[in-house]
Amino acid sequence: MHNHEPPGYACPFCRLIGGGDDAINSQDDIVARNAHATALISPRWWPRNPGHVLVVPNAHLENLYDLTPGFGHAVHDLTREVAIAMRASYNCAGISTRQHNEPAGHQDVWHYHLHVFPRYPGDELYQSAPEPGFVEVERRRPYAERLRGRLAVQSTRATYDEIAQDYRQRTRAPFGRLAAQVTGFLGRIPANAIVADIGCGPGRDTELLRARV
Repeated sequence: MHNHEPPGYACPFCRLIGGGDDAINSQDDIVARNAHATALISPRWWPRNPGHVLVVPNAHLENLYDLTPGFGHAVHDLTREVAIAMRASYNCAGISTRQHNEPAGHQDVWHYHLHVFPRYPGDELYQSAPEPGFVEVERRRPYAERLRGRLAVQSTRATYDEIAQDYRQRTRAPFGRLAAQVTGFLGRIPANAIVADIGCGPGRDTELLRARV
């Protein structure tokens, strides 16, 4: 629907997602990836917004009209993660996103991509033109490293939060059900079992186990 990709188009994003480099994009630019989307430092910068990010679907989908729900959700989930990491690590004052479709909408790469910009007071992003040409990999690398580091922290924190939430849900189980689970577990312990307190429970569990054996 409303496609403008020329015949034989060599997609730079597909090449990058597939593990390749070219004269513009580098594997070093990739800051995050999930099963359906990839985020990378853009090789084209605006003067007062360095290090902005492109988030793309891992499938070759030309524009917003072609974007399927699964890939769309993945792109926007990853965009949120990148925005949070950018806000924390770039010392910026805000975040803007924008996305272009078709030549009249200023699309110039025929693979859907969403821009994530760090914003600063008075940066005049929408009134300025991009820097001429493409930014060298060496200038992009510090921003990629900064974002990868922050995204790793966020991922670790999210994992911890999931574990904590699971623990809270388990400890809220009705007493009768919890007691039945403990009784069932105790019934499966061999008579000659040895129980050691490894310091990972509230202590009462170990006492019950010692009483059983």
